[in-house]
This record gives sequence, C-alpha cells and structure tokens, in this order.
Amino acid sequence: MWEALKDAICTAFRSGGGDPDSGREIYGNLRKLALEEVQLRAAIIALRDRHPYMRLAVQFASALRTRIIGDGLMNEAELDLAVAECEAIAADPSAAAITFTVTQAVGRKPMVN
Repeated sequence: MWEALKDAICTAFRSGGGDPDSGREIYGNLRKLALEEVQLRAAIIALRDRHPYMRLAVQFASALRTRIIGDGLMNEAELDLAVAECEAIAADPSAAAITFTVTQAVGRKPMVN
C-alpha cells in the first residue's frame, strides 16, 4: 500500500505544479546561472523512535487528499487504509525508516568589476 500512496502523492503534487524531484536539478540550475564554486550535498537520514518525519506521508496525503481522490489516484477507502498503515508504522517504537534524499546546493555569484 505504501508504493501506491507514494505514487499518488507524487502524481497529485505534480498535477498541482510541484516537482518532487526538483532537488536533483538544483546543481545544474545553479551552474546554468553561471554561479561559481557550486557545491552539492545530499543526505538520507535514518529515522527511528517515532521521529515526526515518519509521518510525512500522512501529512502529504492529508494536504493532497482532495486532489488524490478527485483525480482518481486512489479512492477514499484505499487512501484511508494507506494512511492508517503509515500511521501505525510511525507510531511503532520498533519501526525505522529513511527519508527522501535531502539536497543542498550553494554557489557564489561572480564578482563584477
């Protein structure tokens, strides 16, 4: 059920103009802007002990619920079941999860003489 929920969230986010993969493009975008010394850092964080980020899918599903159901990505029962499963995992003290890839990019604007 997790994969179906993740796919529905990403599709609903895209249909609203968002890009869940935008972090993969930030390095190239900064280079295209002619910034100097562009650096990129990426991290995946291990979560445990009911960390609040373990509920991100629940929060995204809640924010995108109308679009997920309205676009036919999941029906109400499927969405409710998937959210309940995610809530159960997030509440389980023995559960662990990993985050999405977090990206950070920095660069320096060239000096103008």
